Amino acid sequence: MAKLLSFFGLNKHFAPNISGQKTDPLDALNLPPMTAPELIRFLELEHRILAIKRLASVNDRYWNSLYQTAINNAAETIQLIPASASHHHAGPGGLLTHTIEVCANAMRIAKAWQLPLGVGPEERAKLDQVWRYGLFAAALLHDMGKTLALVRITLNLKNGQTSPWSPYLGKIPSDTLSYRVDFQVADYQLYHQLSVSLMDLLPRSARHWLLQDMKLMKQLIAWLNNDPYECGEIGEIVRQADRDSTAADLKLGGHQKRFPGAFQLPMIDRLMTALRHLLQDGTLKINRNGAAAWIYQGRAYLVCRTVAQAVQQYLADQGATDIPTDPTRLYDTWQEYGYALDNTEGGAIWKAHIMGEDYDLKLTVMVFEATRLFKVGHLPSDLKGEIKILSQDSDIKTLSQTPLSDHHHENNDGSPTPQNTVTDTESESQQDPDPFDLSNNTSESPHTEEHSLPGALHTPDPVTQQHGTVSTIENKQSGAVSGSENSELAQPKVHQPLDSGAIISDPQSAPQPNDPQVAQFFIQWIKGSLADKSFRVNRADTPVHIVAQGVVLISPVIIKKFCQKMKYEQLTGSKPTWKVVQSQFHKLKLHIRTENHVNIHKFQINGNHKSSFMNGYLLPYKIFFDEGDIPPINERLTHIG
Repeated sequence: MAKLLSFFGLNKHFAPNISGQKTDPLDALNLPPMTAPELIRFLELEHRILAIKRLASVNDRYWNSLYQTAINNAAETIQLIPASASHHHAGPGGLLTHTIEVCANAMRIAKAWQLPLGVGPEERAKLDQVWRYGLFAAALLHDMGKTLALVRITLNLKNGQTSPWSPYLGKIPSDTLSYRVDFQVADYQLYHQLSVSLMDLLPRSARHWLLQDMKLMKQLIAWLNNDPYECGEIGEIVRQADRDSTAADLKLGGHQKRFPGAFQLPMIDRLMTALRHLLQDGTLKINRNGAAAWIYQGRAYLVCRTVAQAVQQYLADQGATDIPTDPTRLYDTWQEYGYALDNTEGGAIWKAHIMGEDYDLKLTVMVFEATRLFKVGHLPSDLKGEIKILSQDSDIKTLSQTPLSDHHHENNDGSPTPQNTVTDTESESQQDPDPFDLSNNTSESPHTEEHSLPGALHTPDPVTQQHGTVSTIENKQSGAVSGSENSELAQPKVHQPLDSGAIISDPQSAPQPNDPQVAQFFIQWIKGSLADKSFRVNRADTPVHIVAQGVVLISPVIIKKFCQKMKYEQLTGSKPTWKVVQSQFHKLKLHIRTENHVNIHKFQINGNHKSSFMNGYLLPYKIFFDEGDIPPINERLTHIG
C-alpha cells in the first residue's frame, strides 16, 4: 500500500486532518481505490473509531456485526471524497474524516442526555442500545448524500477505458486502477435527502432492529430529510456534533486544502469580499437612519437579513450559482470562520438597541470587529449616539425586510415615521396589558387600543373534544447549578407520568423556573389544560388559538398563567420569573420563528366593528394534537408577520 500511495503522490503528508500547510501538488485526478482498513489507516481514524466503540458499550460480536460493518461500508463508499468543495474538510478523505468525527462527537454528546426522552427508567434501559445505534446511524449517514450530489466520480479502468460510478452501483469494481473527482452544483437540501437512499449501508439486521422503535425511526428519517420539526433529540445531538467537527476543521484551515477543479475561491472568501465591497462603495449605508451597518467602539453592527440579501445579490450578479439562498447559512459561515462574533448563547445573531441623533432602533444584528471589514485608514467614524446589547430572550422587531432606500409609513396620527423605527409597543417587554392575563402584573406602558377587543377572538363553536393524554415528562440532563440555588436542582428530576389534572393542580411536581426541564413541563401543562378543558381553544378567555400556520400561544400571558399556576416565587435578581421560564422555552426550539428570525408573531384580531392586534408564539399542530383531532381555525385571527 505504501508503494501504491507513493505512486499516486499520496502519503500521510496529505492527510486531511493536517491542514493549513503548503504541500506538494496532489494528483487528485487519479486517486487509488482503497479498502476500508486501508482508508482508516491512511486517514489515521483508528483512535476515533475506538472512541465510538467505547461509547457504544457493546461486546465484540455486536460491534463487528452492527457498527464496524456499517463503518466499513461507508468508508468504501466514500473513499477519498471531500466533505465540501471549499468549506470544511475540503481535502482528500475529508468526508470520511468528518463522518467519523461526527459519529464520535454525537455519541459523546449523548452521554449528557437520557435517551429516549419521555419514558420511564425501566423502558429507557430496554431501549438504550437501539437508540445508541440509531444515533450512530444518523451521524454516519448524515452527509452520505454528498457522494451522489456534491461530486461526480469517473473510474479509470485497467483496460484503459473510463466509466462513471456512484454508490448506487455498489463497491468500486476490482478492475479499477484509479478514479477522479469532479464537482457539481446541487441544492444543499439534496445532500440530506439523498442520504436516506443509502440506508442500505447499514447491515440488514441493524435496519430491522431500528424498525422495532417507530419513534426512533421517525426521528432518523426526519433528520436525514433535514426536517427540523420531526428530527427530535436525534437531530439536535447530531446537528451539534456536525457543527463541532466543522468548526474544529475550519480552525485548522481545512478549507485551504482543495481538490483541482473545486470552486477556486472558498465561500468565506467570496462572502467577505462581497461584504467589504458593499460597505466601501456605499451600497450598504453606515451610521444613519435606514442604514445596514453601524460602527461603535471598534465593532460593526450589521442588520442580518439586509446584509445577507445584499451579499447574495452581489455574488449572483457576479455569476455565482452556489451561494446558499437561506440567509442563516451565511450567518453560520461568517460565525464559523470567526468573523461574526458569538453572542452570549453561542449564536451568530445579537439583539441591539441603536440610538442615533434622530432615531431609536431595536434590531437583530451580526457583530464584527470593524477592522476586519475596513482597510487601515478607511475605518468610518463611530456612530454619534450609543449602542446597547439586549438580552437574547428579548422579542423585538427587526430591519431584515427594510429596503435600503428611505421609505416611510404613517403613525396613527398620520404623521410620517421612518419604516425602520421600532416603536415602544413593538417590543414584547413593552406591550399593552393583555386581556387574557388574569394576573396582577402591571403594564410597562400606558394602555392603548391594542388588544382592546378580547371578545373578537371568540368563535361560535369552540372545540370541546378530548385531545389525548399527557406523556411522561423527561428532558435532557441539566448541568450543575450555582451554589445559591436549591441543591436538589444539581441532579435532574425524573418526573413520573402524571394525569393532566395533577400537572395543573400540583405545583410541587413542577421543576424550578431555572431548570431546563421546566420548558417541557410547560408544554405538558398546556396539553393537560387542553385535555381537561381548562383551555378551550379559540375563546376570548383562553390563550390558545388555531390558525392556518399552527397553534398560537398568546404571549406573555400563557407563560404568566403557567407561573401563577405553579405558584412560582420571584427568583433572586431583577429578571421576572416568567421571563426565566420564557428563556427556557426558547431554548427548547419547538416554536416556529418568523421570516425575520423573531420568536414572536403578530396577529390581527378582526372584530365586528374594528380590529386590534395581539402577539404570540406559533407552534406546529403535532405538538398538541393528534392528526385528525386538530380543532377548526379561528377565522377572526389573521397572521401578519
